[in-house]
Amino acid sequence: MSHLAASLDRTALRAREKRTNNTYAKLLECVRLDGVREHQAALQQIADDNDGNRADQTSGYQVSVDYVLAELASTGCQAQVVPFTYSGTDTVLAQLSPTAADFASGAVTGSGGGDVTG
Repeated sequence: MSHLAASLDRTALRAREKRTNNTYAKLLECVRLDGVREHQAALQQIADDNDGNRADQTSGYQVSVDYVLAELASTGCQAQVVPFTYSGTDTVLAQLSPTAADFASGAVTGSGGGDVTG
């Protein structure tokens, strides 16, 4: 069984075929913390295996995309990658739930790396 399928409540999995999880509340009935943590660990391992990076235009990004597509396919979902372009500037992150809010995002390209100590 895939990580994603294992993270879904079995009752919700059976009901999934008969209902549309088109609201936040419906989707939350299916998502479980242990499954989310499994995906976080898998994505972190992908970053670790790719010089600590999953950013766009890196090998870690492509491996991450492949992971998500495989997980979705294993649950019967049909997904595809749709290429698009973006300027990367003046980005606003929109939080939809639990409380709607917008957050400005600063430029991160070439921001460098390092250790946080203190």
